[in-house]
Amino acid sequence: EKVIRYPGQIKGNGVSIEEGGEGGGDVCDYSAQVTVDRCKRTRFVIGPCEGSVFIRNCTEGGFAIACKQFRSRDCIDNDVYLYAKTDPVVESTSDMRFGSYNTFYARSDEQFKAARLDREIDRSKFIFDFNKGDSTYAEPHFTFMPDGSEEEWVIDLCEESGFDWGAPVHAVLPSRALPAAAPTSPKAAPMQQQAGQHHVDGDEDDGSDSDPEVVEVPRKPMTAFGGSSMPSAAPTTRSAFAS
Repeated sequence: EKVIRYPGQIKGNGVSIEEGGEGGGDVCDYSAQVTVDRCKRTRFVIGPCEGSVFIRNCTEGGFAIACKQFRSRDCIDNDVYLYAKTDPVVESTSDMRFGSYNTFYARSDEQFKAARLDREIDRSKFIFDFNKGDSTYAEPHFTFMPDGSEEEWVIDLCEESGFDWGAPVHAVLPSRALPAAAPTSPKAAPMQQQAGQHHVDGDEDDGSDSDPEVVEVPRKPMTAFGGSSMPSAAPTTRSAFAS
């Protein structure tokens, strides 16, 4: 099942994604850094990231990413729709297909500014291949999609949450706004996270009524999630994504 993080749930902290299931996930908020590890046949949207997005050991997936720095390692057969402020790096990687950032969701243009990215600087086509000429890794290590051939991914947060977030907008090209669907029912916005170290694994709920563990708040917290379904709202005094 797909996992969604709504605007205000990350608020510039870090995100760690591990062993995501086939449902994938959408991080519809700005972040400090993101790591994605050991995911197969998943689709992820990574909203504007002020620092690095690092994809490792991922295969047969799709990623839409807006970030300062992009790196991949030990990845095979992925589509990456990318905006990058600095030159991307691929390492130990085969058959990565790169296209322009393609995703629309509400408030992404505001998050692009919050992440201190610059629409006038897009280095996503200037990829550095750490293993250029190394036949250890199947060629091609990476290719570019033809201009204009990219799929458009639209995340309608209104439909997903029932809250009126506004129209889906393209983070890099904000003039390309789309009409928003009306909320299905009047609901409050999903609760914003409290800063902290968050972790959810793929285990099923054991049915216990015990309170989630209280987590100490580090200076640069990481939000971690795997392939299991997770709540979009959180207790105000607890770990925001505790299971």
